[in-house]
Amino acid sequence: MVEVELVEADVDREVGVPRMVLREIGGNSRVLTIFIGGVEMHAIQLALEGHEPPRPMTHDLFRDVLGELGVVLERVVITELRESTFFAELHLSASGQARVDARVDELALLGQQLQSALLRRAVREFTRR
Repeated sequence: MVEVELVEADVDREVGVPRMVLREIGGNSRVLTIFIGGVEMHAIQLALEGHEPPRPMTHDLFRDVLGELGVVLERVVITELRESTFFAELHLSASGQARVDARVDELALLGQQLQSALLRRAVREFTRR
């Protein structure tokens, strides 16, 4: 395995597509360019610059859930490249129970996907006020 660091997110000048650039730590300092979505590129740019949004974004929510549950992200492993798409795994260790701040749109979607009656009931009660 080769350890890399995230060094940049921008639009590739040659093809006009958002990308992130990973650089090998030590060794030959080789780089790996991975094309990504524009929203993800912007989020990476803000994170690299140290900006924190006023409300948690999806990746912030995921980070906070992991933290509140006592989950430790050991490493992210890029496992394969198949049909021009990179695949990766999170290697985690875990324990705990938590309550985490999140944006309503994300919780509404999550609640819908998990058929959460609690979220729908809370929304109805709030709109009656």
